[in-house]
Amino acid sequence: MAIWERTKNELQRHIETTVRSMRGNVAIITAEERFTIFGAINEALIDISLERGIDVPKTVMSDTTADTVANQGYVDLDAEVIQVIDGTVRIESEGQILSPMSISDYYALDTKESITAPFPTRYAIDTNGSGAIRLLLRDTPDSVKTIDLKVESMPDEDEVGALPGWYHGLLRSLATAIALENLGLSGLVHQARYEERLKNVREKQRGRSGPQHIQLRERAGRPVAPELRISGDI
Repeated sequence: MAIWERTKNELQRHIETTVRSMRGNVAIITAEERFTIFGAINEALIDISLERGIDVPKTVMSDTTADTVANQGYVDLDAEVIQVIDGTVRIESEGQILSPMSISDYYALDTKESITAPFPTRYAIDTNGSGAIRLLLRDTPDSVKTIDLKVESMPDEDEVGALPGWYHGLLRSLATAIALENLGLSGLVHQARYEERLKNVREKQRGRSGPQHIQLRERAGRPVAPELRISGDI
């Protein structure tokens, strides 16, 4: 069974129909307005990708690789990568999973960044001068290694098909709301519909029907003498 979905051109036509309806079925839509609607769809793609609270599976999640450089303590990821998935950063040739660490811990371990090793075992998230994600590696690899990892990426421009088909109703509602706002019309109804659809996505996005258990943190207690418990002087 095929999953229902829409192309970007179909989304464009539906939004243009909505604009005409709100203008009293005035048929004319200028080239500049069509360009505005065109851009609103890409804005909605970005907003959905960055939406808080949508859990696995992410909208655009993929497996990728990055090759290290000998005696270089970092590796830059592609510009479209917006998040690295914890627990997936690994060097398969060495059977090594890299553990995440904070930037402060990264520099605390080797302030001169001079320690080298056959392969790194930990990484910290930073950005390069262009804003792309940079993996700071500890220790610095002394040879070329391939790092395998799972990432969440921003969809390419106009790539409506990068989202699952069951996201396309969500995309249409948000793109319509943005387009109407940019054209000076009220998009409140479509924004409300988007919020309702987003709730449904969040509910079903877990991928399993069972309850979600939260791991309790271990608590450490200190012994208190019985006489102190009686007096309340604790």
